[in-house]
Amino acid sequence: MEAGEEKATLPKRGYDTSHLWYISFLVANISGGLMTPLMPLFVTNYLHQNIIYYGITSSAASTASVVALIFWGNLSDSMGKRKIFILIAFFGSFLSLALIMLVGNLEEYIILLVSFQIFSMASVPVSTLLVIENSVESQWARTVSIFSMISSIGSVIGLVFGLAIVSAGLNNTDILKIIYLISALIYLLSFVLSIFLLKEPSKRINRRRLSWIFSVRTLEKARYSPSYVYHIVRLFHRKDREPFRPILKYYLVVCMFLMFAFQLFFIPFPVFMLNSYGASETTIYIMYLLNNVLSTVTFNYAGAYIKRSSLGKALFIPLIIRIFAFSGAAILPLYANNTSWTVYLAILVYGGIGAFWSFINITQITVISKIAKKVNRGSAIGYYNSVIGIGQIVAGLVSGLVLFYLGTSMEFILAALGAMIGLLLVLRKKELLNMDNYSSVPQTP
Repeated sequence: MEAGEEKATLPKRGYDTSHLWYISFLVANISGGLMTPLMPLFVTNYLHQNIIYYGITSSAASTASVVALIFWGNLSDSMGKRKIFILIAFFGSFLSLALIMLVGNLEEYIILLVSFQIFSMASVPVSTLLVIENSVESQWARTVSIFSMISSIGSVIGLVFGLAIVSAGLNNTDILKIIYLISALIYLLSFVLSIFLLKEPSKRINRRRLSWIFSVRTLEKARYSPSYVYHIVRLFHRKDREPFRPILKYYLVVCMFLMFAFQLFFIPFPVFMLNSYGASETTIYIMYLLNNVLSTVTFNYAGAYIKRSSLGKALFIPLIIRIFAFSGAAILPLYANNTSWTVYLAILVYGGIGAFWSFINITQITVISKIAKKVNRGSAIGYYNSVIGIGQIVAGLVSGLVLFYLGTSMEFILAALGAMIGLLLVLRKKELLNMDNYSSVPQTP
């Protein structure tokens, strides 16, 4: 341990206010949850564009996030600053979302959405370091776990808030812009709270020291937009870089391919519901809410299950369930006229699949952490964060074309086939099923 990094500065007397800044992130995640379903709704219902343009929009947003995350992470590390990046993220998000009130075409919407993704990513690589730097080392895992749960709860609260708004029966054309404006104002509130509650830590902890701890994506999103990360792709400090093991490179590619397959289902599904079933905004919000709630609820159970089960089994069962779910969803377009039961089935399929995301994500990061060398474990997880974003980018471009030219059923079948191929790619490598030859798994929040 480096000198001077054993402890973070905490208040010396009175009530411990060192974690009150979590409130600003809770509020920001409420805004994020509120606007989670808005992209397919806005592109389809307000701008009246087809699935191809929605895919392009999703891909553009994910591309902006991947690039911005690497940029902000490296910039913040080189500057050694934290608070300024939080303020940039929250105020930039407010400004970008508020300007959507003036949007009149798809090009303007994409520009503002990309701007939002770029600004919002400024807080992602520094928020986790703030958690660490404002806590004593013995409490890192606990405080990180609390921060992670706060992020997830905020997203769920935002979806509930959004569901209440769309259920109020306002004009469809106006309601989407109103929700964007509300989201912008919530980000402005987060900005103000951060000014007063967030203090620049007096101690600095190097991100490379945190290879033993890692974050997971509690919620699965149709575009790359993580709430926080510990590890990033580093553009500098290459002198002492250890090469990745071949099996690690192989597994990173498999993870990217699996994310691509998953998004062939998730990206077009809301648009399919809007176009084929005439689903309302309320229905779409219910779908997203159920998916997020089940993902959040199963998060802790997934971690406990993976610890007492083999990693192969922990990944095999969720993937098999997803393969059957994707394949089964291919029959939904055949019953588009029979809305008495298929709408409810579609909601259950989309929501229920979210229950298995934590199993997949935690297993993938655990495997990566074990097969990576200790010296480049953090870098490996940083690459993982980026490659799954690349999978979402490619899926955004491909999914719209597949659905437009081949139809929804073929899209879902291809998603199932992709997940099956990904599973077979894992099973064909014995090293990925037997982790005894590698280092022990690092601590997870």
